[in-house]
Amino acid sequence: MVSERSKAASGVKRCYVSVDGKVALSTSVEWHEAGAPVAEIASKTIGADPGDKVSVDKRYSYSGKGGAGLIRCDDSSTIDKDVDGGLYTTVRVGGDPGDASAVLKMIEAYTSAAPAAGECEVDL
Repeated sequence: MVSERSKAASGVKRCYVSVDGKVALSTSVEWHEAGAPVAEIASKTIGADPGDKVSVDKRYSYSGKGGAGLIRCDDSSTIDKDVDGGLYTTVRVGGDPGDASAVLKMIEAYTSAAPAAGECEVDL
């Protein structure tokens, strides 16, 4: 059986997808300090290891366990002017680590889709 639940609190919006009662995938959209390195975000939020890969443009950090990405909002005027930070996505894969390149594709797609889904306009 597949189920989904979401929750939002204190600058973070999370979503959990479970299969047969075990979390198979969790995602988030969250605010962090301006200029925070994506590898640091991944370390804090999904327990990334120091050996995890970082993309050449330093926008994504990833491994077979999950990753993080920096969201680029086209219209920064929609972001609260009182917030000095960056908006990031995270993806964590449940179970045994998977293919790091597949996780990178997933985090890239999720991060790229976030602005169109209204994440840049939402006050988390």
